[in-house]
Amino acid sequence: MSLLTTEALIDWLRDQPPEGEYTWSDPVFCLMGRYVTDRGTPADLYGYNQMPHYHEIAEVKPHTFGAALERAQALKALPAPVLQIEDKSRELVTADAPH
Repeated sequence: MSLLTTEALIDWLRDQPPEGEYTWSDPVFCLMGRYVTDRGTPADLYGYNQMPHYHEIAEVKPHTFGAALERAQALKALPAPVLQIEDKSRELVTADAPH
């Protein structure tokens, strides 16, 4: 399992004390800093903000492991978004075009 996935973070959060707190604004003691230090390598510390839903899981209060676990599980349970692209092509009109 890749380190920077919601599933891997959920597995780690399940092992943390639910009432345990993290400090959002501290790169060492923030949720992801602690997760990567525990499960990853120093190189992983530079890319953890690329994890899906990073801000929604880690930044939102309360900053406890139990609350972060609930947020991560809720986000994982959401259906994947359906991308619908409408044809927005238009005829190019220039200032000197005949009307």
